[in-house]
Amino acid sequence: MMFRIAERIAAQENCDAIVTGDAIGQKASQTLQNITATDYVLEKLAVLRPLVSMNKSQIERHARKIGTLEISIRPGVSTCGVPTQNPSTSARRVRLEEAEVNLNIQSMVERAIRNSRVVTV
Repeated sequence: MMFRIAERIAAQENCDAIVTGDAIGQKASQTLQNITATDYVLEKLAVLRPLVSMNKSQIERHARKIGTLEISIRPGVSTCGVPTQNPSTSARRVRLEEAEVNLNIQSMVERAIRNSRVVTV
């Protein structure tokens, strides 16, 4: 869902790509398979992952340097807000599509766009 929303906002803002903070293995859900499984929803944009090969201390050092560490350590920022005891470490596109079949994706994206705000950093 985040990629769908980000792609719409990126189009409105004339952006050429989506940049994420994904790093392989930093969270149980951040396996290479999971990180790439969600890309299928993007229609026009590439995903850039500049931190993908960094470890936690390298990422924190970089965040301090660019002034984003304080934002990233706020409660709730580093999590998606949906607690799970058994995160999937091997997502498959077909399983993602099956999980979404009964959702009104378009409506959900539209609502998120209406409630979003763009912040220039």
